[in-house]
Amino acid sequence: MGNLKIKGESKHIAKPDWIRLIITLSSKDKDATTAMKNALEQHAKLAESFKSLGLELMFSNSESGAKYQYQKKVISNKKDRILEYFYVDYYLRAEFAHDSITLFKAQSILSKCENEPEFNVVFFIKDEQSVKDILLEKATKDAVHQAQIVTNAANVKILGIKEIIASPTNPSFEFESKSATRSRRAVLHEDSYDNFSFDNLMMCSEMITEKSKNSKYAEIASQMFAPMEKTFFSSVNVIFKISSKEE
Repeated sequence: MGNLKIKGESKHIAKPDWIRLIITLSSKDKDATTAMKNALEQHAKLAESFKSLGLELMFSNSESGAKYQYQKKVISNKKDRILEYFYVDYYLRAEFAHDSITLFKAQSILSKCENEPEFNVVFFIKDEQSVKDILLEKATKDAVHQAQIVTNAANVKILGIKEIIASPTNPSFEFESKSATRSRRAVLHEDSYDNFSFDNLMMCSEMITEKSKNSKYAEIASQMFAPMEKTFFSSVNVIFKISSKEE
């Protein structure tokens, strides 16, 4: 009777099924009260517009302060501090099941905001645990399969499993966006999207409806926001208890 250690490996290809919009809404003004008021108003308008798409605009954090310029005096080495502006930044996010049309319309709304918010698009897998479970199951089955081949070739039998050691894996379940989505004036990659600018697509946002998915612009939008595949890997070490078939 002895032990047999086998390393089982697995891989699983998955696509993102959710989208996260990360938004920075900024307001600047010489007057602190005005900067705050503008930020609140823009936030309320944006939240209402997102609500029309069935999306909840969630608040993550905020930051406020003042920006100063420093000018050196001619006579002395001292510097005068001159107020440039007060600022208020709201960090917001919206998450929804993957849908190119909804994403396209959400970006259209953002592109029309007075404060020109910056935003990023993140594709991700919502149920991370399900992917981890699939990887673990495949790796374990691979170890068992290898053990069966080895023991049959060696004319020994498997009595049972002594220990299973899963390798810790912490893969990223976020996918990098193909499109340039950080600013209002972002431009699509020319080779992939026939020189269509992001602004041109935004002008056609009203055309992108469920009934017009076959239109040229809808097709471009679908390609622009198409989810990417990602391969995940994992492994386990399985220690089997074995003995000769005569025992």
